[in-house]
Amino acid sequence: MRKRIIALNGGLGNQMFQYAFARMLEDRKHCLIEFDTGFYSTVNDRKLAIQNYNIHKYDFCNHEYYNKIRLLFQKIPFVAWLAGTYKEYSEYQLDPRVFLFNYRFYYGYWQNKQYFENISNDIRNELSYIGNVSEKENALLNMLEAHNAIAIHVRRGDYTQEGYNKIYISLSKEYYKRAVSIACKELGENNIPLYVFSDDIDWCKANLADIGNVTFVDNTISSSADIDMLMMKKARCLITANSTFSWWSAWLSDRDDKIVLVPDKWLQDEEKNTKLMKAFICDKWKIVPV
Repeated sequence: MRKRIIALNGGLGNQMFQYAFARMLEDRKHCLIEFDTGFYSTVNDRKLAIQNYNIHKYDFCNHEYYNKIRLLFQKIPFVAWLAGTYKEYSEYQLDPRVFLFNYRFYYGYWQNKQYFENISNDIRNELSYIGNVSEKENALLNMLEAHNAIAIHVRRGDYTQEGYNKIYISLSKEYYKRAVSIACKELGENNIPLYVFSDDIDWCKANLADIGNVTFVDNTISSSADIDMLMMKKARCLITANSTFSWWSAWLSDRDDKIVLVPDKWLQDEEKNTKLMKAFICDKWKIVPV
């Protein structure tokens, strides 16, 4: 049985979309799967984290040859087809052409929940964290699960850098205040404990200290992004950022009473934002104006 190689790149949220796509391809094409990890030998600010989850036991290799072929021929579809490589055609939209032929190497983000909706229960089970959780972290996880706590995710990092800030919306303090107000009304309580998770916790401490009964989850409370996601999953309510990390924290939750609030704008480009919202937003989630 021939192997299909799926390129991994980006942070944990992107890796989860790429894993879910690979599982769909395996299920649909009855093929073997291998992951290409070449991206992580070229960057320092992203880590290969998907192996911390209950995923299928696939091989992980650096396929330099296929990456070079892809870069050389991806703008010439017929030659790329002959070489057995496929680059995702359209962001946030289901790409039917990916199923037409049996390619060898697949490169893309595959950010659309429709790719894996037929195996969603399997994906939720497989993307469960299997790493270590400290006693202190476990105590907070239990508290988040037992009480009406609100988790808030703030994504900044590269979103604030030149170039990226022309692509992504940088969510304001006003968005988070508005979302907290809506969440409190939904829960029928005031002064609900708020837990803020971020890749820029110092900015959050400087700008969000007055939004309520807030705890900033820094590295003295949570030891990794994996634990952050686990805690955000457990909270009764999650206020997301415009981030795939946020998205998976919400989508992977197994709480029937989960309240999810998401921004109505993720991207600066209106047409792309419309496509993203159709690809990402689930029926029961509540959309909050930015």
